[in-house]
Order: sequence, then structure tokens, then C-alpha cells
Amino acid sequence: MGPELVQRNYVLALHLIQRHSGAKVHYQNNLPEIDHIFPRSILRQRKLDQALVEHFANFWILAKGKNQIKSNSIPKQYFADVSDAELHRALILRDLLEYDKYPLFLAVRTKAIVQSVAQRTGLSEQDFPKVVTTTHLGNTNRK
Repeated sequence: MGPELVQRNYVLALHLIQRHSGAKVHYQNNLPEIDHIFPRSILRQRKLDQALVEHFANFWILAKGKNQIKSNSIPKQYFADVSDAELHRALILRDLLEYDKYPLFLAVRTKAIVQSVAQRTGLSEQDFPKVVTTTHLGNTNRK
């Protein structure tokens, strides 16, 4: 299983690694939300390529209420209050939560997520047929 497959299915991958069961949520602020670990607004200010900003390794699942409080906090500061157990479950290394370490953070977490998803599912890239898609810009004809 490779990073491309996880990128196309990152929501499922995050639920698998963070062990979200899909159980009914009884309190609105506990609804799970997908959030950027390194805030999108800051990464864009730093002129990072969109693919790096929206990379699956920069996402995690947290409760809606926590996400609203978090806003665009500096990751190192926000994650200071997150337990080691929760970070471990989400495959987030606390010492890589600095902007100058973002490329290394993505590389390390990408590898960890791909390995975890492959282990949990028993699937590999060979289990999925290669799908080729083409887009013709400006073509409004549909067949």
C-alpha cells in the first residue's frame, strides 16, 4: 500500500489509525472533524505548495469543540495539552511539531500511516486496480 492510495482515501485511513468506530456521538461538540495539524493558513502564508498543505499526513481527527478552540494555533503549543497516548495513536511525533521540521514531519508520518493502514487492513497497492482518469478542460460534452 502506497502513499498515493492513502492520499485518495485519507478519511478512512485516519479513522483506522485513530481507531474511530463511527459510534453515535451524543454531544454536538464531540462530533469528529478532520483538521490540519499544521494550520492551512500559516502554511499558505509560508508559500508551501498546495499538495504539501493538503497532504494526508497533515490531517488528524479531533472533536469539533477542540477544533474550534484550536483555530490556527502553533502546533507545538496546541499539542502541548494533548496526551502522549493520543499522539501515539494518531502517529504524531511531538518533537516534529515545528514549522522548520514540517517536511520531515510529513515524511515520517506518511511512512507511519501507510505502514499502519497496511497492517490493519492486510491490503497492499496490488489489491487495487490502476484507474486512469483524464480530464479535458473546457469540454462540456458528456457521453
